[in-house]
Amino acid sequence: MRFFAPLAISAALIALSFTPHASAQSCDSMLNDIDNWFITQPNGPGNYSIAFTMVTNRSDGKYASYSEGNSGSPAELFYHPASRVGLFWFPAYLQGTVRQYFSDRRWAPSGGLFAVNPFDPGRTDQTQVTISLGSSIFGSPEGEVTLTLLSWGNSQVSFPASCQDGLMYGFNGNTMFVMSLNKQYFPIIP
Repeated sequence: MRFFAPLAISAALIALSFTPHASAQSCDSMLNDIDNWFITQPNGPGNYSIAFTMVTNRSDGKYASYSEGNSGSPAELFYHPASRVGLFWFPAYLQGTVRQYFSDRRWAPSGGLFAVNPFDPGRTDQTQVTISLGSSIFGSPEGEVTLTLLSWGNSQVSFPASCQDGLMYGFNGNTMFVMSLNKQYFPIIP
């Protein structure tokens, strides 16, 4: 019996070492698909954009944030095609502005005395989101996300993104950013 217990433990540890773990993946496939979708416009004439939402969390627990469009719906990122200026090529990119809510900006509904709810809708920031869809020596690397903090003097935060299971994510300092990008199409109504 003494011989079988260490053998069983060893077998369990070996099995755990072969368990697949999630790992960061390149965003090339997802971003190339988005770029191709805008270029080919497979649904015909209409308005093409990307529905975008983002959440952040800090390792120190000071606050989390949530970003969406101004009307309570997902923000829209719009496509800017690749361009050439003289001899220089600039890659395509997605860009839009989001309304960012913060958990440390609390509020009391109906004028209550105690601000117990996070994400005060009256104290949000405007943030411009730019996602590079290609690389050039004068542009951001493919998959680079740049957040321009419009409410904070246009300071910028950038990070390379990874993708997994349809989500983009990245880190800047002690903050993790998780983003969803979903294609949306609206036909032209005559």
